[in-house]
Amino acid sequence: MQKKELFERVYNTDFSGLEDFDPVMVHLLGLSKLPKAGYSLKKMIYSAVGIKYTFKKNSGSAKKLFIFSSSYMNRKDYKSCFDSLTALIDDAVIVKAERKWHISPTSIIRLFKSFAWYKKLKNLNIQQKMFIISQLYEGYNSLKNIQKLTQNEEITVCTTFCDTHLVDSLAAEYFNKLDVTTVTLQHGHFADVPEIDDYSTRIHFTKCISDYLLTFGEYTNEQAVRCGMNEGRVRALGMLKHIGKVAPGELKLSRTNTFGVIMSFDKERKANIAMLKIANEFASISGMEYIVRFHPSSNPDDYIGFIDKTYGSNPKLSMDEFSYRSEFLMIGKSTMFIEMMYDLKPAFIYASEPAEDSFPGIDWCKFKNSENLNHIYQSIFEDTEKLKGYVFDTRDKLCRINNVAENYIEFYKGLD
Repeated sequence: MQKKELFERVYNTDFSGLEDFDPVMVHLLGLSKLPKAGYSLKKMIYSAVGIKYTFKKNSGSAKKLFIFSSSYMNRKDYKSCFDSLTALIDDAVIVKAERKWHISPTSIIRLFKSFAWYKKLKNLNIQQKMFIISQLYEGYNSLKNIQKLTQNEEITVCTTFCDTHLVDSLAAEYFNKLDVTTVTLQHGHFADVPEIDDYSTRIHFTKCISDYLLTFGEYTNEQAVRCGMNEGRVRALGMLKHIGKVAPGELKLSRTNTFGVIMSFDKERKANIAMLKIANEFASISGMEYIVRFHPSSNPDDYIGFIDKTYGSNPKLSMDEFSYRSEFLMIGKSTMFIEMMYDLKPAFIYASEPAEDSFPGIDWCKFKNSENLNHIYQSIFEDTEKLKGYVFDTRDKLCRINNVAENYIEFYKGLD
C-alpha cells in the first residue's frame, strides 16, 4: 500500500477521542520508509513520559498563543527562530515541547486508547498499524496537554510552527473551532512543484488550515496563490532567522579554488548522488576542489563513497566557514538557496528535470550536468556585474530583507 493511500485512510477514519478532528499526516509522505513496529512502540512510550509541554506568559494580560510542538522539538535552529519571534510579542503565551522525563498518569492512561485505534485499522500489517497509532498518540496526547495548559486563558490568536504536522494541525483545528485567529509559519522552502513518490512541498499550501501563512517573501506568496490559497491569507514578512539581523549589501566573492556542495534531505537521495557525480566531473574539468555539507537528518556514510577523494572532502565546518571557503555553492532542494541569496553568496541549483525543480521561474542558475554548470560558471560567475544583478534580483524576490522584526510586530499588532 502506497503511503498516500495509507494516510488518506487515516484521514477518513474516526478514532476515539479524535472524532471531531481530521488527523492530517501529509507531512509524513516525505519519509523514505516507515519505521519498524518496535521503534513505533518505543516512540509512543517516549511521547508519554519523555515529552513535557511548558507554559509561559510574556505579560499578565497575554492572549496570543505560540505553540512549538514536539514535531520540531529536536531542531535547535527552529527552536531559536521560534524564540526570536516570541521575544518580539509582548502579549505572547508560549507553549513549548521539551525533552524531559516525567510521570504523567493522564498521559499513561491515554496510551490505552491506542488499543481501540489499532482495531480500527483493518487490512494493514503490524508495521503500518504501529506507525499510525504512534503518530496519533503523539498528536492526541500533545493536543490534550496544550488544551489543559491554555484552558483558563482568553486566547485570541494561535500560532503554530507548521500546521501540516499532526500536532500543529490538531491544535490549529481546535482553535479554529473556537473562532480564534490561527497563524502558521514558513520554516522551509515551499513551492508549487510536481509530486515525487506522492510528496511535494505544495502540501504546505493545499493542506494549510490556518487563517494566515507568514512567509519569507513574495516568491512564496506567488507559489501559494498558484496552489489555490487566497492571496489575503499569505503575508510576506521575512525569514524568522533574520530577525535582528542587517542584510549584507555587497556580493560575497571568494577566490579559494574550492566550491561547495549542499545536500538535500534523504528523500532526495538520487539527486544528492547525481550532484556529487557532477561535482566530481566539474572538479576534474576546472581543476577546483570541493567540500560537502550534509543535511542534518542524513547519514554521511550513505554518501561518502560517491565523493572522489582526489577533489572532494567533507570537513566539519560551520555554515559561515563553509560559505567562506566556497567560491560558489551547488544546492539541490534546500532552503539554503534562499539563505545564500540573502547573504549575497553565489549559488546554483541542481534540477535535472521539471519534477526536481524546486524553484520554478528562477532559471539563470540552474544546471543538470557538469556542462551546464561549467557554462554558468564561465558566462555568469566570471562576469561580476551580471552575477551581481542576478543575485540581488533573486534575493528581492525570495525574501524580505528590511525590518523583519518590525514586520512581525506590526502583523501581530494588527490582530488586536
